[in-house]
Parts: sequence; C-alpha cells; structure tokens
Amino acid sequence: MNEIAQLNPREECQQAEMEQMVEDVLKTLTCREQIMLNARFWNRKTLMEIGKEHNISATRVHQITGKALRKLRHYKTLKKLDDVCPFEKRNFNA
Repeated sequence: MNEIAQLNPREECQQAEMEQMVEDVLKTLTCREQIMLNARFWNRKTLMEIGKEHNISATRVHQITGKALRKLRHYKTLKKLDDVCPFEKRNFNA
C-alpha cells in the first residue's frame, strides 16, 4: 500500500512553484516536440511506435526528441529551473 506523504504548506508552495516552472519550460518546446517527449518518456513508447502513430520514421522521432532535449538543456532553461530549485538540492531519486 502506497501512502502519499503529506507536505507542509511551505513544501506545497515550493512544489506548486516547481511544477509551474517545469510547465513553463516545456511550453518553450513546439507542440510536436512536446508530443514526442511525452510519448517517449512518460508513455514509454519506442521510437518505432511513435513513428507509426505520426507517420514519420523512427529516425525522425529520434531527431525531434534530440532537438527538444537540447533545448531543455540550454543554459537559459536550466537557469529558470535553478532559480526555483538549485541543482544541489534537486532530488533525482524521488
């Protein structure tokens, strides 16, 4: 049985702020890039599956996701996230 950890009001505010920041950063991507990343990483689809759904090659899906990830790694994007949650404090295991 999984129990949802209760956050105190400060943590809730920080969580909401971080979620909004991530949403804003994702909005810098094109619609197509958002769709490809969502399918690839959240829905765990293969390049081939995504390509078939969108009538493009797996290579093209790879190119689109690669470009999107490069955009997300860009300094300005990382700086926006760092303002909310400094790199040293990020919990990548959560």
